[in-house]
Amino acid sequence: MVQTEKPTAEQVKNIISSTLLETATSVTDTSKGCDQHVFVVETTKRSVVIKFSKEEDKLFPEAFATSKLQGIVPVPKLLYFHDDFLIQEFIPGKDLEDEKVSEEEWKSIFFQLGTFLKKMHSIKLEGFGKLNKEGQGAVASWKENIHFWLEKELKRFEEVEVLSGTELNTFKQYLTDNEPFLETNESVLLHCDVEGWNIRINNKEISGIIDFGDCEAGPAMYDFARCYLHHFDDGGFDAMRAGYGFVDQDQIKYYAALLATWMIPHHMKNNNTALVLKEQAALQRILKKE
Repeated sequence: MVQTEKPTAEQVKNIISSTLLETATSVTDTSKGCDQHVFVVETTKRSVVIKFSKEEDKLFPEAFATSKLQGIVPVPKLLYFHDDFLIQEFIPGKDLEDEKVSEEEWKSIFFQLGTFLKKMHSIKLEGFGKLNKEGQGAVASWKENIHFWLEKELKRFEEVEVLSGTELNTFKQYLTDNEPFLETNESVLLHCDVEGWNIRINNKEISGIIDFGDCEAGPAMYDFARCYLHHFDDGGFDAMRAGYGFVDQDQIKYYAALLATWMIPHHMKNNNTALVLKEQAALQRILKKE
């Protein structure tokens, strides 16, 4: 069920009481994204996180992925699942984007992230795209999953005019020439939002990977696309690649180009100039074949 209105602190406390049989002493709204209401709740026993989705089908993927990954990578333990909300353990620390680290520590964190991503991708799935209630991808092929949204996003991408006419034609040809990457049978558990706000840091190390609401089934290299777009120049991408082991960088570049058709218009709409500049620079690298 979709929870469009933010629950009150009293409503959250009542849910904690009826599900965990614990008394909530404080409720803090920690929502950052646009698709969930998220609260950190202190009880008389511990700290927990409760999430309410603003969109359909966000909670089950989170519950499925974190349950699958228990004991494999550091993810929140699922404490209670309901169609309207889920409750997880709270992972101590700070989000990576809020943590001050040295250049060496930054690269060490991304190396560690690469090792965890490799383990995450050991979870094999059936189907492709968004997960259904059986924990399988909802569509039959990765190509079908990409084409489902690409035409609409490419039109929006053209409208923001971040590429010249010649560059846009080159870009479209690049997407066509590399479409064979979509003919894949590889389907593993993908996080699909590997960003600093979803990486918890404690004592300069990763204490947890959070927010699997966008997870999908698909080829492993797709999970590198965001990192290529946002962390190529700060050492994060190379460090994560080193921690992971062998990666197909041509495949990663292609998925980064696909993702940019959605991300650039989205970040321009939200006036996130810093990310737009990084995404534009990544596209220029791809088009120049650097």
